[in-house]
Amino acid sequence: MTALSRAPSILPRSSRSSVRPAPRGARAVGASTARGPGPARWQRPDLYVYDLCPFCTRARMIFGLKKIPHRLIFMSYDDVETPTALIGKKLAPILHLSGEAPMPESLDIIKRIDDDSRWGPPILQASSGREDLKLFEKKHWPLMRLLIHTRLLHAYVPDRGLRGTCS
Repeated sequence: MTALSRAPSILPRSSRSSVRPAPRGARAVGASTARGPGPARWQRPDLYVYDLCPFCTRARMIFGLKKIPHRLIFMSYDDVETPTALIGKKLAPILHLSGEAPMPESLDIIKRIDDDSRWGPPILQASSGREDLKLFEKKHWPLMRLLIHTRLLHAYVPDRGLRGTCS
């Protein structure tokens, strides 16, 4: 059975479903539909992430900054089926909005959520293009990388014990 033939069982159901189980190898946090007064009921976005992925953290930040209720789905690092069925490859984060194709890439997700009028006006500024900041990052990236990676290597992550994450 191909990943594409499995996709309908993994992709979100219609908006009539209020809660659905998380895909195999994933655990969900939060309900799937918004509840509240007024006629404008919308489906909560689903965000598929890996626990310590910095790109996933970056994508999660826009939801917190804009206080957007969403369904956070933690995928196991050895779960190849879920992301492959959603976007065709093992990659995270993945945003899925009801009625739209799943979207990978953290910066695209951030732009999509920030620019959507359902969640208020955009709050992020465009890139400044400042060369001094680019130079600072380029000069100090080796040190920043060592500081970040050292921290991540000592963090407890249950998925790191799985056989599929060691390769």
